Amino acid sequence: MGTGSGGSRRVPSLDGLRAVSITAVIVSHVVFEYRRMHDQLFVRLLSNLGPLGVSVFFGISGFIITTLLIQEKDATGRIDLGAFYIRRVFRILPPFYVYLGVVALIGPRFPLAHFRNALLFVTNYTESNWWLGHSWSLSVEEQFYLLWPFTVVVSGSRSTRIATWLILLAPAFRIASHILRPDISLNFMFHTRFDSLMVGCVLALERNAWRTNGVWRFLGDGRVASLSVAFLVFVSPLLTERLHGLYQFPIGMSLEALSVGSIILWSIEHANSGVGLVLNHSWIRHLGVVSYSLYLWQEPFFSTELVGTWVGRFPLNCLVPLGLAELSYRVIERPTMRLRDVVLHRYAERQRDREPSVAR
Repeated sequence: MGTGSGGSRRVPSLDGLRAVSITAVIVSHVVFEYRRMHDQLFVRLLSNLGPLGVSVFFGISGFIITTLLIQEKDATGRIDLGAFYIRRVFRILPPFYVYLGVVALIGPRFPLAHFRNALLFVTNYTESNWWLGHSWSLSVEEQFYLLWPFTVVVSGSRSTRIATWLILLAPAFRIASHILRPDISLNFMFHTRFDSLMVGCVLALERNAWRTNGVWRFLGDGRVASLSVAFLVFVSPLLTERLHGLYQFPIGMSLEALSVGSIILWSIEHANSGVGLVLNHSWIRHLGVVSYSLYLWQEPFFSTELVGTWVGRFPLNCLVPLGLAELSYRVIERPTMRLRDVVLHRYAERQRDREPSVAR
């Protein structure tokens, strides 16, 4: 995860939140095996940190993507979807496809359908395995990238209203999906998770109203943000454990999405606070920058054939993926970003050449 573009660096605290999110995912995977032998409440709470971390990633993605679209509209008067998708392709595909290639070469044998589903970003609606299963969240984000920018272009000033209605309607989508297909998990599908993304979108769309809008002032209040952290880490997991889908589908996921929005809002607005200084520390920010590659590479080192080998034991099962993520960032991500800039420059030149000259 953590697939925001470089523009995210202009928004304080978000790379730090990505670092917290990827740490939560890894901690949940570390305790996964331990939970089988020691099914204690504290261990169960730790194991819930993985889904929580992904929800924070979704909120950040919604915020960042919408912010970039708004910035382009303000600067140029329009949104160039071609340039947007060029940026997304170069940001997401090279590290992910390299990971898939390595798994295909050295991983266990899987049905080709599993690789096809991952390549096409439809894992969240199809079958997969642990090595490739974490691509469900990338699939959700890719489906978001395909639909939301087009929606913003077409709807214009009505985008906030559309995003708000989607947040309100998300519980109905989950309940209907559960009734129609009770055998399928609702945690992974785009149409049951889009409120996590839409909350970030609304925050970006209404950013200029934060200091005057009562709703956003409430969400951005430090006490509300603190309660949101407690709710996400303790209260919501306990309610989920007791009530399961009876809580999660109608209100649980929506409350979690709003809580993530409160944390994002407060973190951005209080970058100079004690917590903000930690989130914006250079080491923490860098962990957020490499969080996408780290999310890709951490998966095989937990609950796979590597468990029990020397690289599958703690702490190497955390340190080795971190090293691979750093390698991926320096060898794959940074060079492809430079290539992306070249491609975008040439794309912009072609677009200018196609525009009729006023002098003519």
